[in-house]
Amino acid sequence: MVESVERGTRVSHLAERAPVVDMDVHEELRSVRELAPYLDEPWRGRVEVADGWKGVDRFPYSYPQISGVAMAEAATDDEAPAGSSYELMREQLLDAYGVELAVLVSAFHPTDMRAQPEFATALASAYNDWLLENWLGRDERLRGSVTVAAQDPWGAAREIDRVGYDPRIVQVILPASSRDVFARSFYHPIFEAAVRNGLVVAFH
Repeated sequence: MVESVERGTRVSHLAERAPVVDMDVHEELRSVRELAPYLDEPWRGRVEVADGWKGVDRFPYSYPQISGVAMAEAATDDEAPAGSSYELMREQLLDAYGVELAVLVSAFHPTDMRAQPEFATALASAYNDWLLENWLGRDERLRGSVTVAAQDPWGAAREIDRVGYDPRIVQVILPASSRDVFARSFYHPIFEAAVRNGLVVAFH
């Protein structure tokens, strides 16, 4: 709305300002062992034991890393993965650019696991609890995505129902590159749960 004024005075525009939003902010685990406190047995031991398992399979060229698509200044002093420090993200993004809402988009996809759907579902649940406590619980500007294991669609639906009610959760995240086609009716429970909770489904 433009305020009417006499000639010679300043015209003020009273339109509401849109918030500054970043829709694609990546948080990162320092190590998959961070999920151990959020897992029950037998899965906790699978994460805690140093048996060579390093986490979910990844396509390394497409994930944030210092040698790839991450900003060099996102590197931490202790060489932890880019995106693993809330304090650094707050300083370099939220505060530096006046971001008022930032949607966290996980690069941790249990959907990419090739075995043990039950383990993948447990990891997804643990990751969501870790996200709520260590990220969303630390800054009111942050919003989150529900991580699921799509190979267990009913388990994924239960996970969406478990955390999707939280107003800080705004979407369900699935990997854009998958070994399957998400349009199959097999995956319908995931999309039905997203609709039931008023969430969009995003692919990254």
